[in-house]
Amino acid sequence: MMQLKPWMPLVLLAAAAGCGPSAAPPPPTAAGPDAEPPRITVQHVLIAFRGAKDAPPEVTRSREEAGKFARELLERVRQGEDIDLLSHNHSTDPGGGKYTLVNSGRDPGPGEIRRSTFIKPFVDVAFKLKVGEAGIAEYDEKEAPYGWHVIKRLE
Repeated sequence: MMQLKPWMPLVLLAAAAGCGPSAAPPPPTAAGPDAEPPRITVQHVLIAFRGAKDAPPEVTRSREEAGKFARELLERVRQGEDIDLLSHNHSTDPGGGKYTLVNSGRDPGPGEIRRSTFIKPFVDVAFKLKVGEAGIAEYDEKEAPYGWHVIKRLE
């Protein structure tokens, strides 16, 4: 009869648990520090320009002026200025600018909006922000045709 070495039960136990040398690494989890939250609340300021998609007729600034103004607003928000007031005074968003967005794979509750209903550059920026941070979704003729979006995550 073959006698087991004292360390053999540990090797067998490790192999049974999937820790052997040929075991595949575990799949990544969604709970890391870079994982996106299931839902967020954001406030934003939409800065449109003459010729942007759905820009109101009273908007007369050029595309260049809008981009410069949006970056100025971003800095003001980052320095603590009230984004709600800035949105009220400067945004051309007909929806008011404050939204609770639900990430992919989640069902929205009352008053919440699916991530997939917003333009991709907006949600890509919004879901990467930490609470209190601000960012900007740049104008893009195809993917962000309404102008620049200055976004602050509230929750």
